[in-house]
Amino acid sequence: MKFWKSPPPKRTLQFGEGNFLRAFVDYWFDLANEKADWNGKCVLVQPIAIKINPADNVVVALHPIAKGTAVPVENTTVTAVEDIPQGHKMAIAPIKTGENVIKYGFPIGHATADAVPGT
Repeated sequence: MKFWKSPPPKRTLQFGEGNFLRAFVDYWFDLANEKADWNGKCVLVQPIAIKINPADNVVVALHPIAKGTAVPVENTTVTAVEDIPQGHKMAIAPIKTGENVIKYGFPIGHATADAVPGT
């Protein structure tokens, strides 16, 4: 057994849910640590929302998002102000009444009321 002076660095992979896939990735990380002194470990990251295009002012909930949940978006975090059902949009920037809602990088409609981030 090797003892490291500092904790091993984390290599982050983002993939879908599933125990088989996780076990497969863990196996290869363990093998790399054993054979090549890679000194890493697997960290499971399951996104709860996705920003489809860099120009979007909304994200889409991949899972239900409970009010008060911090949602990581690029280099920041947006807190859900209300419950967001799976598949629904959540504003990540202020959107004023009449302004475009941007999804897929294109306007998909207009805001019918002011939307603060997290709604």
